[in-house]
Amino acid sequence: MPTACASAWIRGDASWYCRSSTNSAGSTPIECRIEATDHADAAAHPPRRPPRPLRGAPDFHAGDSPLSRGCAHVNPLRHFIAIGAINGFLAVAFGAFAAHALKDLLSSGLLEAFRTGVHYQAIHAIALLVVGLLGDRSTTSKLLRWSGWAFATGILLFSGSLYILALTDIRWLGAITPFGGTAFLLGWALLAWFAMRRRP
Repeated sequence: MPTACASAWIRGDASWYCRSSTNSAGSTPIECRIEATDHADAAAHPPRRPPRPLRGAPDFHAGDSPLSRGCAHVNPLRHFIAIGAINGFLAVAFGAFAAHALKDLLSSGLLEAFRTGVHYQAIHAIALLVVGLLGDRSTTSKLLRWSGWAFATGILLFSGSLYILALTDIRWLGAITPFGGTAFLLGWALLAWFAMRRRP
């Protein structure tokens, strides 16, 4: 579970301020700053923006004094929750639009194509939410990220092409739809692969 942490340390007459990222392998400091200051002053006022940046971490010892430590959980795949929620909203809206506005305007075949697009958009909106929530409970995974983008691409190509086909009756758009279906299949395969490879 990746987190972003900030810590302030005292060592002698200098205080250090470090930001680090934590994953399943442990904590890896990514940036430390140092500010020469009085020990008591540093204890009362931990540095927030010390002036001199240093890459890498200082060599802390048992006698070093931590001043403050705060960690905030960061979900690297949270954008898929937003994408899934937006697509869920659109699927409901398009479904209502088809039921009330398009029922008497489109032929039965075109209306069915539109409804198929709505159906698959709704299903894969939920899949995107699952990907986003899994990102909140696991380490960053390329398989999980690729799965989310495959689902999003599938919605665009599959449902999008069916919507435009139904509204315009441009038949060649039907050639795009299978590419969206392939993206859906790829997304599910990647999600299954992630689940099987994930360690408990």
